[in-house]
Amino acid sequence: MRRSNEVYCSLLDGDCDIGMLTLPQDSTEFDHFTVGTYPLIALVGNDHPWRSRKTVSVFELVGQPVVATSHLSQSRHALDRALQSRNLNIDIVQVLDSNEVILDVIRNSASVGLMGYTGLIERGVDHYVTFDEPDMSVALHFACSHTGSSRGVTRAIFNLWKRELRAGAHPALPSAVR
Repeated sequence: MRRSNEVYCSLLDGDCDIGMLTLPQDSTEFDHFTVGTYPLIALVGNDHPWRSRKTVSVFELVGQPVVATSHLSQSRHALDRALQSRNLNIDIVQVLDSNEVILDVIRNSASVGLMGYTGLIERGVDHYVTFDEPDMSVALHFACSHTGSSRGVTRAIFNLWKRELRAGAHPALPSAVR
C-alpha cells in the first residue's frame, strides 16, 4: 500500500497503469472516477478529553493544538476547505508529511492529530474520532493512466470496475470507504 502522492507520481511516470488514490479537485491528468469517500479523523492521546468520544464537531478544533498533514495531502486540502467554508481558524502547531510520525507524536501529547482514515489507522491507533460534518471527508478515486504498456488490459479492468461501482457493487473496498 502506498500513499496517494506516491501512486500519483507512479501513474504520471508510467510506473503503473491503474491505481487507487485521492486526487485534487478537477484533476485531468488521468481517467478516473470516484469510488467512495473516507472520513477525516482526529487522533487523540490517552489523556485527551475527547478520548471517550466517537465524534466531534469541526468547531471543537478551535482552541485545540493540532498536528496536521502537509499541503501535499488531499486530506489537508479537505480540512482547509472545511475550515474556510466555516470561517474557522485553528492552531496548527506542527505540520508533518508522515502519518506514522503523526501517530507517534499524538500518542504522548495533548495535541489532536488530523489526517484521512487509512489502513494505517487500523494497524497503529488506539483511538480516533470522526467529525459530525459530512464534508470532513476525502474522495477516493480509481484512476487509469492515459498511457501505459498494457493499455488494452488496463482499460478493460478500469471500465469493469467503473461499471460494477455504478451498479452499486463495492468490490474489495474496506468498510470505512463507501
